[in-house]
Amino acid sequence: LAQWKLLRVIGKGAFGKVRVIQDKKGDYFALKYINKETCIARQSVVNVLRERAILAGLDHPLVARLYYAFQDADHLYFVSELLLGGDLRYHIVRFTFTEEAIRHWIAEIAAALAYVHTRGIVHRDVKPDNVLLDVEGHAKLADFNVSTQARPGNLPKSRSGSLLYMAPEVHRADEYDGMADYWSLGVTFYECIYGSRPFHGGDAKEVMNRVNSDKPAFPEVSPAVSRECVSALSALLQIEPRERLGSKPFAQHPFFSALSWNALETGTSDPIYKPAPKSFDVTWELEDLLLEGSPLDARR
Repeated sequence: LAQWKLLRVIGKGAFGKVRVIQDKKGDYFALKYINKETCIARQSVVNVLRERAILAGLDHPLVARLYYAFQDADHLYFVSELLLGGDLRYHIVRFTFTEEAIRHWIAEIAAALAYVHTRGIVHRDVKPDNVLLDVEGHAKLADFNVSTQARPGNLPKSRSGSLLYMAPEVHRADEYDGMADYWSLGVTFYECIYGSRPFHGGDAKEVMNRVNSDKPAFPEVSPAVSRECVSALSALLQIEPRERLGSKPFAQHPFFSALSWNALETGTSDPIYKPAPKSFDVTWELEDLLLEGSPLDARR
């Protein structure tokens, strides 16, 4: 750590803190501390090592980047891209956004997921907490701590992720692939539009039953939600994975077709919403890992 200038703490999670650091050239990064003893006690070693391996193989402008990973006797350290625009949840619980602003975020995360899926990875925890904004307002996919490899003939079946964002096939513990992430993106999209999630329940079983049987409601609100937006939401929240938007390109859907997808996919588009400077000091909450073997610990 001697080569870094340690600055303010910006988060605290199950395994340690996250703080801003500065290198000798004056560039800023986020340093995540992972306490080895705590990690072992929580039986999370496999998750942490897998997250590091996955992040090391990813290089996309809309995926939060891992630059370095190292360790000492007590801690593992991840040095990552510093994204100080706050997480998406911070913004959607405080402000109301236009369809255009929300469309840009959802399209950017869809582009990030498309890239991640080409690498044979399922994120498994897409939700507003795990979408971070940079200072320009670009949405970046973060927190790969329950991500896993998904290859033909070797697909995951575990109930991993956050309970209210899990796809029907994940709830059922069926085999699944990247299409499960598009369901989670649909729940995130719905939450951005309506301010609530489409499915609720008193416990995991009730949520599973509703997700696998109910159709999402699209209430009348003011200002009215466009038909194209409702169509896109419905297309993402299809129970059958192969019928979901994502099995076909987003650019072909009327709600997304007007966007410049080349600019989106290269991170050169112009965001509709730019976070106010006060958001740059937001402390985002880092959550506990959901262990693959403990589905009842799913986060809500």
